[in-house]
Amino acid sequence: MITLDNCQWIAPIGTAGEWLIRSFEELGLGSFTMAEASSPFNGKTQKLFQFGLVRHPVDWLETIFELLSGRDRGFYTPILAEFSILETKDLDSFAYQYSQLCPGAIGRFFGRHVCDSVVKCEDLPAGLYFAFDLVQSGIPQAQWGLKPLPRHHRKMDRSRQRLVMQNESNFVETYEYF
Repeated sequence: MITLDNCQWIAPIGTAGEWLIRSFEELGLGSFTMAEASSPFNGKTQKLFQFGLVRHPVDWLETIFELLSGRDRGFYTPILAEFSILETKDLDSFAYQYSQLCPGAIGRFFGRHVCDSVVKCEDLPAGLYFAFDLVQSGIPQAQWGLKPLPRHHRKMDRSRQRLVMQNESNFVETYEYF
């Protein structure tokens, strides 16, 4: 979790943590690490507004596939325990196994990160600006020239994308990913 003067942020693994850290640095808000950005909130110990990032379930699952397919799999296994049981020989079989062995796991993963408000990765940087306005951050809008997040190009087969969306119907409805 990243704590600023008037709010806290969490960027769970597979969201836009690196972008968020770089943006905070560009805005002069401090220097942070991915470990800080992705660590869960430890309750409402302060009266700070808490923001969390969420990401489209198909895009997020593709990123998790890439992370678990890489050489750093051991690092991510404890964090992504429910997903680490899936084989990573190819993306479409990974998505199919997910739908059979752990449907709803994306919603459960993000459900562990309870916060006051969420910002969709797809809405950055505008979502960040809105959040700053909400908590009256005092950051002048003249400094808000942040670069948008690079667009994610889906690689997953459309039938697998539909399976993911069906298996994450609560997540899709909660965060309005239609």
